[in-house]
Amino acid sequence: DIVIISHSRAGLQSHLDDFAIWCRANFLELSAKKSSVMEKYVGVTFTSTLRNIFGDHYKNKAEVAQACAHGGLFGLEHHVGRGNIPIRTSVQLYTALVDCHLIHGADVCPDVDDAALRLLERVQLSTLRRILGLGSRSSKVVLFTELGLYPLRCRRLLLCLSYLKYLLQLPETHFAHQALLVSEDLHTRSRHSNQLSALSRRYPLTFPVRSIKRAQHAALDTKVEQSISLYLLHSRLEPQNDGPAKHITSCIRHYLTGVTIADHRFAMTRILLGAHNLHGVHSDNSQASIQLQQCRMCHNHLETPEHMLLQCNADSDTTRIRDEFFSHLSQKTHPRFVPVSFTDNAALFWLKAVMFEWDAAPIVARWIYHTCRKWKALSLLPSEVHADIRHQHDDGDDG
Repeated sequence: DIVIISHSRAGLQSHLDDFAIWCRANFLELSAKKSSVMEKYVGVTFTSTLRNIFGDHYKNKAEVAQACAHGGLFGLEHHVGRGNIPIRTSVQLYTALVDCHLIHGADVCPDVDDAALRLLERVQLSTLRRILGLGSRSSKVVLFTELGLYPLRCRRLLLCLSYLKYLLQLPETHFAHQALLVSEDLHTRSRHSNQLSALSRRYPLTFPVRSIKRAQHAALDTKVEQSISLYLLHSRLEPQNDGPAKHITSCIRHYLTGVTIADHRFAMTRILLGAHNLHGVHSDNSQASIQLQQCRMCHNHLETPEHMLLQCNADSDTTRIRDEFFSHLSQKTHPRFVPVSFTDNAALFWLKAVMFEWDAAPIVARWIYHTCRKWKALSLLPSEVHADIRHQHDDGDDG
């Protein structure tokens, strides 16, 4: 099969004339019955009315991927409940139903149009956020560090370079190799061509694909370490089931597979990944901002996850939930994790230690869920009512 592409009627006729001459020289005959004018070839949509001939292909694939995510992956949740699909299964379904459309044609369609690529990226981001239970404004980098996936831009580039390497290794007499040479000649003469030819000069045959993967991992690590909202992930060592903890840039994390109750897993995920509504984690250190970051319960400390979970004693229910967690933790298999003091540094260190313990994840997630649920209920009320509610709780406990 052969595809002839042109931006004008005259150009198409010129290509057809040249092709007819080539066929006569090689003793080939065209079959008019099997020839037709097409806008799609092996699933790739072409258009001559846009600057990017693959523009409609990006749009169509984004729509199909979105429909597969809602109808296939998330449609299953209507039967089993949101979050009740195991994380590994959700990632497998994403790869099988959604990712295949997001990367379709990446080997022959270099991403030269950012606007078109963003259509696909939005589908990837929204799908991964739904899997993790995060909101639309949550951090992007954690979608890849927590699920062991590559950003779509990097993944499509790797596929394109792999195919380019394949083309360059073909014999010069191979049609695909000759097509690449013709495309390169058109690009040299500033004519419309496939951008693979430009990539062939930017990335030589010996360019290691591993370097791109290492650079992508380094970029993910840097973004995590530089993010203030992700401070609980700074210098993280991923716990292992059969060995010491070690640094892993991107993988399916232990708490995502170890916590089977969806609400508990969502609560722990949001605290770890900075997708919570606590006011004390903020990049603005001005005096006005610090005042707004004060704890809405005790009003004398920054409202951070470690303060809410370990230090704040203004609400009796929060203290009770914390004491029950400590008791449960010590009675199970983690007596060494029961803390002695709650200074700021000790609270942060202890919280990170217990969160990243392999088999403590279900207990920790349950504690975080009940604490966050209590605080969410209180924060929905006007601030002046908080004191009255706490006073009523305290009176009831004393009685």
